[in-house]
Amino acid sequence: MFNMNIGRINAAPWIIFILLLLAGLRATRPGTVPLRQIWFMPIIICLWLMISVFKYQHSLVALGCFALGIALGCFIWRLLPRQKFVINRAARTISYEGTWVMLPLFMSVFIVRYAFGYMHATNHWFIAEYAYIESLAAGCISGIFLAGMLNRYYHYRMLTR
Repeated sequence: MFNMNIGRINAAPWIIFILLLLAGLRATRPGTVPLRQIWFMPIIICLWLMISVFKYQHSLVALGCFALGIALGCFIWRLLPRQKFVINRAARTISYEGTWVMLPLFMSVFIVRYAFGYMHATNHWFIAEYAYIESLAAGCISGIFLAGMLNRYYHYRMLTR
């Protein structure tokens, strides 16, 4: 008969793209957020990338590559320009200055997830040979976000002692 799926666009990736773009653009301006909010975005990004990696790969090597990527991401985070922030212990908020570094980082989350999702859908032979590159790239991006989160938490803990 008639295939209704032709021309249908999956909106979910584009909604995620817009959300990540808005989060990156928001980080370019100074702002203040509650301290508990520093945990949400890095953990959500890490879990989203981890789930997307292990959706196709079920091995300890993939987990090892993801962990190696996290370590590499923590090292890369140390090389990035620091985003200055001030912690208000009484109000339990963190005020940060705007930086353009976060926009490419948020976009890299989408690019890695979208590019490898596309390869899984179209080039099974390619992704089967280079599957661990996806684990390493996703871990690296997760490591950058997790290192930033842990840095802010460390500074908060130093203030509360």
